[in-house]
Amino acid sequence: EKKPEQTRTLLRPRRCTSTRRRSELEHQHGHKRERGRDHLHREHEHLDREREHEHEREREHAAVATMSYEPIVSEAAEHPRKFEDKDWDDALTASKSGLKRTTLMQALLGLVMNQELEGGSMKGCMAVPVGNDTYRNARVKDELFTQPDPSIQTMGDIWRDTCEKHAQNNCMGWRDILSMTKDGNKEKYVLGGYNWITYRQAQRRARNFGAGLAALGVKKGEMVNFFADTKAEWQLGCQGCLERGIVVATSYANLGPEAVAYGLKQTKCSVVFTDADLIPTLNKVLGDCPDVKHVVFSRDKRPANHPAHNSDEKVRDMITHSGIQAHSFEEVEQLGEGATKEDLPTVNPDDTGVIMYTSGSTGNPKGVIISHRNLVAGIAGCADAICGMSTDDVYLAYLPLAHILELIAESSLYFRGVAVGYGSTKTITDASVCIEAGKCVGDANELRPTLMAAVPMIMDKIRAGVMNKINSTGGITKQLFELGFSRKKAALAEGNESPFWNKILFDNIRARLLGGRVRYMLSGGGPLSKETQDFMNVVFCCPVGQGWGLTESVGVATICWPNDRTAGRVGAPICSMQIKLEDWEEGGYYADPARAPEDNKHPHPRGELLLGGPQITMGYFEEPEKTEEAYFTDENGTRWLRTGDIGEVYPDGAFAIVDRKKDLVKLSGGEYVSFGKLEPMIRDSDHVDNAMVYCDSEKSYSVAVIQVAPESKDVDDERIHKDVTSILKRAGCAKFEIPQKIYVERDLVWGPDNDLCTAALKLKRRNLVNHYDKELKELYNES
Repeated sequence: EKKPEQTRTLLRPRRCTSTRRRSELEHQHGHKRERGRDHLHREHEHLDREREHEHEREREHAAVATMSYEPIVSEAAEHPRKFEDKDWDDALTASKSGLKRTTLMQALLGLVMNQELEGGSMKGCMAVPVGNDTYRNARVKDELFTQPDPSIQTMGDIWRDTCEKHAQNNCMGWRDILSMTKDGNKEKYVLGGYNWITYRQAQRRARNFGAGLAALGVKKGEMVNFFADTKAEWQLGCQGCLERGIVVATSYANLGPEAVAYGLKQTKCSVVFTDADLIPTLNKVLGDCPDVKHVVFSRDKRPANHPAHNSDEKVRDMITHSGIQAHSFEEVEQLGEGATKEDLPTVNPDDTGVIMYTSGSTGNPKGVIISHRNLVAGIAGCADAICGMSTDDVYLAYLPLAHILELIAESSLYFRGVAVGYGSTKTITDASVCIEAGKCVGDANELRPTLMAAVPMIMDKIRAGVMNKINSTGGITKQLFELGFSRKKAALAEGNESPFWNKILFDNIRARLLGGRVRYMLSGGGPLSKETQDFMNVVFCCPVGQGWGLTESVGVATICWPNDRTAGRVGAPICSMQIKLEDWEEGGYYADPARAPEDNKHPHPRGELLLGGPQITMGYFEEPEKTEEAYFTDENGTRWLRTGDIGEVYPDGAFAIVDRKKDLVKLSGGEYVSFGKLEPMIRDSDHVDNAMVYCDSEKSYSVAVIQVAPESKDVDDERIHKDVTSILKRAGCAKFEIPQKIYVERDLVWGPDNDLCTAALKLKRRNLVNHYDKELKELYNES
């Protein structure tokens, strides 16, 4: 290392009274600039070689994808053992493929049935056929998981079991608001550290709350509506209800009055649990909901000495309808103080546990009836699939508990004794909208979680935020990031890590945004683009396991194993689920490739995905016709769900979602355009925040409405269109799939408040089409 003054001499010539000396130094400096340019040129050449190697690896993976490992998978399932190097060498020789050994090893990861590898357990990674176009996890070919333990039948059993096993461990945590400032409608908080209660304390509080509801007159089998943000009280209240056989009906906290009223009137709830700041919304509909007699609210968390704070009395005064009593959560707990296990009614596995309303992307939300048996089976499969969970793990909870992904994830984590810290999307990072910069850190940096879950849109925003920062900084920082990203991505593709690049680059990003300890992230709720999945895998130094499932299947049906670094796939079925492929001839998908016509051959089985097993729910609340459309029971008594998603099975036993029946539109030339395929790709553009593809069946091309990213509002339409087109072409989209024209929305943000997105941030396509009717007609040159 050189001294600072020597370093400066190398970077620029010093002032010198001697013209000759100055010329010598400038001559030296010029040579150094030339050497710098030569070095940069060599780095660019290296990047070009890396890209060529990446293309070569992609070709190799494509070759691997055509190989069949089914016999070896079946053998491994029947006789699980640790695979040795000799097994890999034999497999390589037998394949006669000439592939690199590391590439083949990556493709064969699913064969390791009982081997522990870095990043998590590899047990039971692959799906195997069990006849009649049906697939199961290789570990459960003969019988699916139905419960995590023979003694566990209901959700109350799970809660009691985990609270007894982990009585002294941290269970639930939250942060207090120490101080706040307010500028108009914007609030900024200074938050404290996490406060924790143990599993034993959580059990006592949940049981007291359930007994308190009983004191208010709520009986087993009756419903309580949960219209509240994710927080500890939500889970405590939920567990208290489920243990007593009280049904939990869910409503997203960001719903408007009309949607809230719909759920309350359909379920005829006598009690609503909500937040203090949601009382004004609730009050607007209480006059139309005569069954509601009690409102239970979580107290205002803002400092009591702040003018914006609402005391319990102020909250009660917000309810202007007679005959309705308001109670704080703590007051209901006090009503049930001292409740014991002996006070609990008998709950049966087939009793309804939850009525979970879907987000309503195609109309009014549907209430999915989920029994205790369904929930227990879902936890058995999910807790088994999320590898390596232990009491050492910490999970950051911030997604809506009204969404099945978060509810089943948290329930599985509690079953394993994990500590769950509650946060908010408004305070999750140091740069979040409600964090007082410089005075406290965001939830992730305070909690430093090891496990997280996210929906694709949140991951897209994280990626966009990092890339915008990198691009705006530019210079050597950008070049270093691009070089490190390329090198690490190449290493991951070979099954290797990059400790050097992690140390000098990615560990810092990971620590600044997510606390530095995240070892696994679960993505669900929608398709995650390949670009975003690759980005999260590389930059955050942890695998992103994409899962797939529906509310009707109690959330997770498939999940990627931690060491699968491929993108765009959703893994194999969990051990409590089986998947059946059904031909869809109109769309050109066949469960048996041999049945496909000669002009539509494909090497892999493809078709509509039907889900079966103990997780399949009981139907839609008070909607028998829709239940009959979506569900059926076969001759063996297995209950099945038609998902509408089109899946493909790779030879290594992993599934991919390739299409969706409801999102397909046929153009005038007979070609099909898939909205679900194109829209996630379009959102990969740095200029795009959201997108809706639209097709007129009488035309030969598609168009799109683009919601521009905030930082790209000054970018012209032509440049945005060119960027989107380039992304879709690189992804191999056909000409008819690529929107020929676009309309750019620069002002309106699509969301639940204007009814253009659901509470789960899915597009409300019908509403968007109606809203942009004039613009869409102009794109097709119609008056």
